[in-house]
Formats: sequence, structure tokens, C-alpha cells
Amino acid sequence: MAAVLRLMRAHSALGAALLVPLGGALAGANGWDGRWIPPALLAFVLAAWGNVDNDIHDVAIDRLNRPTRPLPSGALTVATARRVAATLAGVALGLGGWLGWVALTGTLAALALTAAYTRELKGRGVLGPALVGMLTMWPLAFGGLLAGDLARVWPVGAVVGALFAAREVVKTVHDRAGDAAAGVGTLAVRWGNRRALACAAVWLGVALGVAWATPFIRVVGSLAVLCMAAVFAPVWRAPLSVGTVARALAWSKVVGLLLVVGLLVWWR
Repeated sequence: MAAVLRLMRAHSALGAALLVPLGGALAGANGWDGRWIPPALLAFVLAAWGNVDNDIHDVAIDRLNRPTRPLPSGALTVATARRVAATLAGVALGLGGWLGWVALTGTLAALALTAAYTRELKGRGVLGPALVGMLTMWPLAFGGLLAGDLARVWPVGAVVGALFAAREVVKTVHDRAGDAAAGVGTLAVRWGNRRALACAAVWLGVALGVAWATPFIRVVGSLAVLCMAAVFAPVWRAPLSVGTVARALAWSKVVGLLLVVGLLVWWR
């Protein structure tokens, strides 16, 4: 079970789940009740499915980039991972259907776009990180839609999406060796580490610009961007090492989850 949770990257899937009630809180929903559990669970399951599907598809690459992950390390077999992925996809479709046609449509789109990212769009330069950012903001939008005020959620979603697009660019630097060996044309493979990191800085600038231009998130949004920039600061220093990037990525997960929890408490 521990290996399955690692395969699902349950901590990052939890962040996706928390974005749903955060979107609802931003849109004016009051209080906690059981109605937020199914949509939050749907976001968790979709994120977990995407992580599992990615690991199945990239198992050969991960033998170079992340040899301690459950599949390349042998903690789980690919066949087991496929069963986990099928179960998660079935649960997501069932939840989406139960929640209504909007949720089901969003579920189908998320499954299709995530699969397309893993198999093709990851190697399309700037398109890959942009898609990751868009998919990251979807749970926020879903929460806002459920609460009836989607417009108020978009600025926060744009900040979150840009932050995670920046993180995805930094990931391409960490994964450059394996991606290059597999012929996957990520930003770091196409442009080199330094130009890719410059692109990550641009995404952080976009996030800061949106936060500063939106009065109700100006302070908290700007602080969130600056915290993430501080986490990534070591990767811009020369000489650059894979270990430095790995530590920055790990801390960015911690900071991202704390930011989501903090924002959820703030707007509640």
C-alpha cells in the first residue's frame, strides 16, 4: 500500500483535492459540509490517475531520472500499476457521472489531456508546462463553478497555474538526461538548462503580475509567488547540479501544499 501511495503521489493528489473547496471558498461558499467531499475526491483520483499513468509510460526514462520510484525500483510491477490506473479511471468516471454532466465532461477532458501530455505534449517545448499549469488550475475552477461564481476564481487559478508551469519547466531540467535519451523534446532538452530556467522565471513573472493586478489577492498572491521563487532560487546559481534541482522540486511541493492549506484557511 505504501508503494501504491507513492505511485499515486498521494501528497500532490491531496493538493489537487484541496483546490476544489478553495475554489468554492473564493467564490463565496460558506462552511464545510459533505457536498465538497465527492468533487474533492474526484480531483484527488484524477490527479492520482495522471501520476500513475505517467509512471507507467515513463518507466524506462525513470530508470535514469528517478530510479527509486516504485516501478523502476521494482517495488511494484507495471501490471499492478496498470490495475491501479484502471481502478482510478473507473472511480473518476463513476464520480463524474454521479456529479452530473459538467463534472463528467470535465473528467473526460482531464483524462484525455493528461494522457496526451504524457504521450505527446510533454515533448512539445513550451506547450507541456502550459498544459500542466492549465490542468492544475482546473480543480479551482471546478470549485468556483460549484459555488456559482467562476469569474472570481480565475485570477487565483492563473497564479496557481503559472506557478506550476514554472515548476514543470524546472522538472525538465532535472529530467533532462533521461528525456534526451528517450528523444523527448522538453524545454531543457530543446533549449538547454539555462534557457529553460529563464522560461521558468518568465512563468513566475506572469504569476506575480496577475497577483499584483488583482486587488483581492495582491498581497497573499505576491507572497505566494515570492515564496516559490525563493525555493527555486538555488537552481539559478552556477554550477547547477541534479541534486540541487531535486531538492528545490521537493521543497516546492511542501511550499505549494502549505500555500493551498493557508489560502483555504484564509478565505474560510
